[in-house]
Amino acid sequence: MPFIDWELRYRRDLNSYILFVFHFRKNYGLIVTLRPREDSEVKFAGPGERRRRMLTLSGLMKRALLLILGATVAAGLTPAMCSAESSAVGANEQTITEELKSQEDPTILNRRIWSNTEWNKYKDGSHDIEETLGVLWAWRVSDSQEWGVRLKVPFKFHIAGDADEDSDKQGLGDIKLATGTAFRLSESWRTSVGVEMRFPSATDDLGDNVWQLQLFGAVAWDVTRRLTLSPSFEYNKSVAEEHSTGPKHFLEMYFPVTYVLPWNSAVTAQYKAKVDFENGNHWTHSAKFVITKVLERLPLGFSLSIEKPFDDSDKEFQINFVTTYYFRSQKREPPEAVASPPRAARVRVLQIMPR
Repeated sequence: MPFIDWELRYRRDLNSYILFVFHFRKNYGLIVTLRPREDSEVKFAGPGERRRRMLTLSGLMKRALLLILGATVAAGLTPAMCSAESSAVGANEQTITEELKSQEDPTILNRRIWSNTEWNKYKDGSHDIEETLGVLWAWRVSDSQEWGVRLKVPFKFHIAGDADEDSDKQGLGDIKLATGTAFRLSESWRTSVGVEMRFPSATDDLGDNVWQLQLFGAVAWDVTRRLTLSPSFEYNKSVAEEHSTGPKHFLEMYFPVTYVLPWNSAVTAQYKAKVDFENGNHWTHSAKFVITKVLERLPLGFSLSIEKPFDDSDKEFQINFVTTYYFRSQKREPPEAVASPPRAARVRVLQIMPR
């Protein structure tokens, strides 16, 4: 299993943010960095504005795709750089089912690293592209309880829209650190609770400029072996604001339905409701559709989703593409069980031997 060093420092000599370092073996490793451009803020004016804006969007999309490719290559190389025994581990049906459901089910805590590329299109012609690198590490506390820690490090690109005061920006987003626990109540029922802290680490006003505390919880019911309902909620409230930013206080509720398909794939339909307590208890609604695929021989998963608001939101749609590497474990038999046959077998062998 690879060892991970987390680093969040800025290297002046490289002009890049070092996010984390993977140590696969004693002499092998991989450093993941994000490097902003010095000419990141560009104002468009005059003729040909739309064309130059689309060229900028194309360039940022290419850079986001490079981040996806780097994360995917890192996930693909991890099994090869680990020990030969762990790289040859396949996955049984139960493991694959849990990995398929874990994308939208917070009650399943499995160790994984992922890269989430999010594209938001707004009605004013602006775009937000966010590349998030995350890790979830979980431990088994008892036969029915697990504990986990989650870290998300986003890097954002903003492409200016039609507003005159809008400009292109890019930089580090708000880092999120969470911890929580999950309980298995029975064979078909699970629950989880946790807390997350959002830090105002974003550059160039790419974040919310608040210290935000989030309480979350979920309940999951496996109606059948393939069908799962896993409603959840996230209660958010800012505890401190910066740069004259207003307070944040809202509740988000999710109602996903996941169905596991053949060929190690699954589909999820989700309804989302949000109530903003700082905006006169204003309600917003949206729907999301997700398709997920998990590989059996390699511990890799891929998911593609699209989300569409129902109301007068400024957002037209949201598309996410997630690449996930899972840390699968292998159950090995005791050495004595493999080295020697059962007692009954030894007795039968002795009986047929000549005296």
